[in-house]
Amino acid sequence: MEVSLYFSMFFSFATEMIIAFLIIVPKRLNFRSLPALRIPLALLAVYGTSVGLFLLTRYVVPWSIGWNISIYTIFVAVIYFAIFAVYSFRWSEALLLTMIAYTIQSILYQLNVAILGTGLSDFIYSSFGEEGNFAAKWVNAIIQIALYCTAFAVIYFTFGRYYAKVYQYTLDSRFISFMAVGVYLVVVVSNAFASNYASFRYFYPLRGALAGTYILVCVLFQLYVVYGFRASKAVEERKLVESTLSAKLDQYMKSEQNIAFINAKCHDLRKQIRALKTRKENLSDQDFALLEESLRFYDTGIRTGNHGLDTLIQEKQLYCRAHNIEFTTLLDGNALPEMAFSDVYFLFLNVIDNAIEAAEMVSDPEYRTISLTAQKARGLVYVECANYFEGERKYSSDGHLLSTKESPEGHGFGTRSIEYIVRKYKGKVTHEIEGNCFRLKIVF
Repeated sequence: MEVSLYFSMFFSFATEMIIAFLIIVPKRLNFRSLPALRIPLALLAVYGTSVGLFLLTRYVVPWSIGWNISIYTIFVAVIYFAIFAVYSFRWSEALLLTMIAYTIQSILYQLNVAILGTGLSDFIYSSFGEEGNFAAKWVNAIIQIALYCTAFAVIYFTFGRYYAKVYQYTLDSRFISFMAVGVYLVVVVSNAFASNYASFRYFYPLRGALAGTYILVCVLFQLYVVYGFRASKAVEERKLVESTLSAKLDQYMKSEQNIAFINAKCHDLRKQIRALKTRKENLSDQDFALLEESLRFYDTGIRTGNHGLDTLIQEKQLYCRAHNIEFTTLLDGNALPEMAFSDVYFLFLNVIDNAIEAAEMVSDPEYRTISLTAQKARGLVYVECANYFEGERKYSSDGHLLSTKESPEGHGFGTRSIEYIVRKYKGKVTHEIEGNCFRLKIVF
């Protein structure tokens, strides 16, 4: 009886908490130093606590609501410190994962109560009779294990894999504290009172209702954390986009200086060529033609009506010519909405860079082309960039165009920057693929 009590209450709780933690902990997470020593010591602390609390409950401290609360408070605290001691977590991260694991364990326990503890278990024992008590225990245990395995699998595929992907996004400590306090008050404190007054057979309907309520609350806690991670992810991605745009501003300043210097030199050289051509000093007409063609390579003479666009287009046309890409533009810079200078530059910079990246991968010279237009019609501004590509274009589940790089992690922020800027000015971005032609369309 005593061994059965230990395994059904204390050992099972510790094991369920550890499994719940393992299905949400991210893979390849860094351990602290000497993990081969820390992990066994952490497990020893957790299961040693389970034995100690069992012995206290059995022989020293009489069972009460207060002792029920104390047991699980001590248990959760020990598991928290065990996690913190083994993994390279900040205190808040370890606390959050402990609370998530605790809500998962609570869902499992309440499912057990709702299915087995509201009559099914008694029905199994009564069906086998006193002589079949041993067989009834095995049937009961098999149902419980099957129930737990199914629940763990469902939780892993609904929440566990998601947590493993977004753990790097930091949640606000106040958010985590609110989560921890809420879980503690609901799962530990209120459940201790509720289970104490709904433990008798004639309260089976109440036990089932309470179990369903606690399952719902724990699922809501999971959704609350998912919302927190999504909000944190959006904030950090916005910061990364903004920092990327800020870094590109320095690039623009340098490009502007370079383009201005090239244009000035081209202007001076053209004057000198005209003077040489007048004097015919040992240069043939073919020589003069080659010199003028070389100047045209650098002197693009772009005039869009927007100084930032002029600099950008000149720079990108030089790059495209050097890499055998035909880049044609029809841009009315004055048609653009009232946008900050930096936003105009960054928007078109990312649009063109994405097109160039795709065009460079095209093997057929005839299809290494980019067309960029920006015009106003019927009160709306239409921007379109078309280019050919090779390979396959894929989209994420949230509709974002995925990077074609071999390691897409850390990439794709050019596309997100475009969407971020367009949304800022109440615009809309769409993508169209016709054969091997990709079209990016923006409407303001």
